[in-house]
Amino acid sequence: MSEEVWQTAQVKMKANAQKYELVARPKTDRVHLLSNILKCPVCGAGMYGNKSIKKRPDGTKYKDFYYYG
Repeated sequence: MSEEVWQTAQVKMKANAQKYELVARPKTDRVHLLSNILKCPVCGAGMYGNKSIKKRPDGTKYKDFYYYG
């Protein structure tokens, strides 16, 4: 990761911390700090954080996957 990307992520993280400082969020919430900072190696578009919930055949959830797409 380049220094520029690292610094951009730090600025975004500080902005998010101030924005949500007084709001109680569940531990299950995730902040995707690198959204639109990471770029697709094929087309160059900004990548955004996503969440996928995996479920068993009976419908109960067993795993959350967080990823950039």
